Amino acid sequence: MLAQRIASAAIGVPVILFLIWVGGVWYVAAVAVALGIASAEYQHARRTWLDPVCVLAALITAGIAVGAHDSTVVWLAWLGAALVLMPLAALVRPAGGDLAIDVFWT
Repeated sequence: MLAQRIASAAIGVPVILFLIWVGGVWYVAAVAVALGIASAEYQHARRTWLDPVCVLAALITAGIAVGAHDSTVVWLAWLGAALVLMPLAALVRPAGGDLAIDVFWT
């Protein structure tokens, strides 16, 4: 387990440092992908990976990252979409159990 962590750090740290050094669109794309994956992983605690709500959460989260790089208005539009669409998506496709908990989780 430790060897796997060391190997991933030996590969990951130089890649991250390179992306920071390059900056611009490449850095924003990497951050958007990382945040999209993190959002999908968070949703996976209650849903399957390819559940439409999980995919929508990943796309909206990546959109927020790209919008934050683009301009303030675009970021706010993505944030508004998240605040409106995600609870509606959870209401349409509940994960089971208590509906209120599912909406707040999403």
